[in-house]
Amino acid sequence: EITARTAAKHLGTDVFVSLGAVRIVKVLVLGEINKPGRKYITALATLIDAIRLGGGIKKTGSVRRIHVQRGDEVFWFDTYDLLFSGVAARDLTLRDGDRVIVPPIGPTFALAGDVNRPGIYEMAEGRATMSMAEALEMSGGTIRPRGNIFHHLSFQASGRQQLSEHKNLAATVQDGDII
Repeated sequence: EITARTAAKHLGTDVFVSLGAVRIVKVLVLGEINKPGRKYITALATLIDAIRLGGGIKKTGSVRRIHVQRGDEVFWFDTYDLLFSGVAARDLTLRDGDRVIVPPIGPTFALAGDVNRPGIYEMAEGRATMSMAEALEMSGGTIRPRGNIFHHLSFQASGRQQLSEHKNLAATVQDGDII
């Protein structure tokens, strides 16, 4: 912008811009964070930087429902977008006075065995169930392309465990299930 405006008024002029100082902003990091409180970061710092300064998210904290309050405006951030695809859907840059709130973890399920990324996964905001195919997609899929048998450990309303075997991915996965 500066180069274009200068070139329009002053032919043959080169423009060089350098940054002399970066402003410090104050943000409040709250909720399920290891070291909650006010954090001082540069104006170029991101939401991830603020969480890192807060010591990271506790095991009891959600990584899918982080929200930032900026005045009357609230926007949500799902780190799965960043972790699994490397792309964040929102601008992560924070402003002075922002509040970062990490709520408690939502419904989870576990995947183990011959999957690309075994682990415990949190379901997206507003979801209490998902198909086994969606769950496997989150883990990067199975190591073997075919011939898999899935053991699904779920808990009934009475609290009893139910172990079932599936060859297809049509089964429903809910909070606390293990595949």
